[in-house]
Amino acid sequence: MSHTIRKISFWPVIVPLRNYLKSVHGTKNYTERIIIKVETDTNHGWGEIYGINGIRNMRIYEQKFSNRYIKIDKYIIKHHDYGCLEIDNKINNSCVLGIRMALLDIEAKDKKIPLYKHLREKYNTKYNNNNVIKFSSYSYDGNSKEVIKNLEDGLKIHNHKYLELKLGLRGFNKDIQLVKDVRKHFGGEYKFGVDMNMSYKYGDAIKFLCSIDNQDINNIEEMCKSLCSINNFAKVFPKINFSTHCVNIHDIYKYHNIHGIVPDPHITDIFNLNSTKNMWLRSCNELGISFTHMCHLSMALDFGRASQSLYNYNKHSLLKEECFNKKDDGIILKNDIIGSGVEIDLKKLYHYHKKYTNLFI
Repeated sequence: MSHTIRKISFWPVIVPLRNYLKSVHGTKNYTERIIIKVETDTNHGWGEIYGINGIRNMRIYEQKFSNRYIKIDKYIIKHHDYGCLEIDNKINNSCVLGIRMALLDIEAKDKKIPLYKHLREKYNTKYNNNNVIKFSSYSYDGNSKEVIKNLEDGLKIHNHKYLELKLGLRGFNKDIQLVKDVRKHFGGEYKFGVDMNMSYKYGDAIKFLCSIDNQDINNIEEMCKSLCSINNFAKVFPKINFSTHCVNIHDIYKYHNIHGIVPDPHITDIFNLNSTKNMWLRSCNELGISFTHMCHLSMALDFGRASQSLYNYNKHSLLKEECFNKKDDGIILKNDIIGSGVEIDLKKLYHYHKKYTNLFI
């Protein structure tokens, strides 16, 4: 993947959420992102990355890549895991991957085809045939009444058949009761998973797993901090699916019920893995760009489960116009898209960038 990059611009932004988002990492009512624009001789493309920790690196790449012929894949750091949410400024793949996201957009624009068709041709993928993109509806941690209402409110915005719960804030006994209450309320029509954000101790994780075996949980994400724990869980509980982006790549193949997570915009190696292993996409509080890319990836690849997205949590996206339509059972991309289809509302971009500068500078 080689390009002559003329200019890279980026804007850290802060955008409010519709509701407070509660997890073991804390409670917040806003999201932080960095919006990236890459310009070549032929076109421009947009990228988006988590948080604001990559500002230092973006300044470096802005100078290092401008007016140069760049092989972007050379700069992607190869890890033993899939984690791209690095908070260490010295090692931050997210910045390079955000630039790569924009370059993929440019490649498809140059060919005058949708990004998902470009990805299919580029990687010769086994792809989604039904055109409907499945996303999960997500709830913050809370009591049963709060969580059920939060899920129902989310389903009114984006109707899905896959629900995901945040656990770990109130102890595993209350978590077990929450899972039972949510399953009873929504019934068997919905699949659902849980995410502990690595908050459980090993012993509590085992107790939880023994207690929910009959609750028909489709997927459990990141119970403990120890990377070896997921291997033990997968071995002892073969009927339960476990997923994490912090796992050795070889262990993903070792156990059939360990699934690999690909956080946005982490595209590295996904196409080679997808043909033989159950992968899924996830993203967090995205502002429209990475969500749209997730839609294209979901069309370019045949994923085994719903992709996770918190797009519906934001009060505003930064898109001039959404590139997709909502369907009863998911989302479908519009027919006339060229590239990713993303164009940014610059007035909103500058407004939320000013929010960031007022708060941090």
